[in-house]
Amino acid sequence: SAMDKIGWFVLETPDLVIDMCWVALVMSWRRDWHYSSYIYALVSTLWFSYGGYGTACLMAGEPPGVFRTKFDLPIATLFWFLIFFSPLYLVLKNKLVCALLNIGVGIGMMRGISIAVELGIRKAPQTAVLALVLGTLGGCGSGLWMNLEKRVFNLEYSTRTIGLKQAFFCALVYYAHHPIGQRVLNVDPFLSPTDIQVVLALFLVGCIEFEFITNTPVNPFHLWEKFFYGFIVSQKAGTAPISIGNSNNNKKPKALVTQGNKQQKPDPQPKQQDSSPSISKKKKQQQQASAGAVANGNKQ
Repeated sequence: SAMDKIGWFVLETPDLVIDMCWVALVMSWRRDWHYSSYIYALVSTLWFSYGGYGTACLMAGEPPGVFRTKFDLPIATLFWFLIFFSPLYLVLKNKLVCALLNIGVGIGMMRGISIAVELGIRKAPQTAVLALVLGTLGGCGSGLWMNLEKRVFNLEYSTRTIGLKQAFFCALVYYAHHPIGQRVLNVDPFLSPTDIQVVLALFLVGCIEFEFITNTPVNPFHLWEKFFYGFIVSQKAGTAPISIGNSNNNKKPKALVTQGNKQQKPDPQPKQQDSSPSISKKKKQQQQASAGAVANGNKQ
């Protein structure tokens, strides 16, 4: 069936092919930046390509995943030289080629999450904390390292990696379908560990391809976050929950009148001006008449 073929592609594709997809895409994201050192360009590209699972391995006290076989690192290095110093880099500017490479990156992220979760289970089978932390880093570690590089060197280049929330979600779902995770969390699985790995890989590929097509970071949990945030705020304030869509409640209340840089509260009852000027004129005439009478009496 089609699901079996997709499962075979996700689970049986050689790791070396996935690694080459990572190296090619990381180079396409960062190739336009003029490096001050070719050694840094090589080392950083390889580390960002293996950064997720490599970071999880370092935290668990094991060697990074790039050293899991004796062929991965030399072949990845050769592939970097081939792309960096040849016109082959121009092929990476083709959107169809990048879309195909995104599939390999999404599958590689899911593999990194599953391997990191299982590493955490081996290190601490009695708790879920280590497995979830390592699984999250296994999915988004590369993106975290690239964001750090952009901040340190003040760079601007786009990356298509999953965020912290998507990585944690995938790690949690995979852990809940693992036999030890089921016992720790006391949950019943919906699918087998291999089937859930295929489903999560398709989820990650969809997130990456959506960001690639729309050039907008995808956050599938945005609406739920906004709803729960509005629910919590409404419970504290004792009001109705904040709606997800646009509404008139989002308008700012006109409670302050801005005058320059100062903000003053408007007067609740403005002062009423005297609307009867004739009354004041009569008072003045009476005062003038009384003053004239007094002056005449003094003369007499």
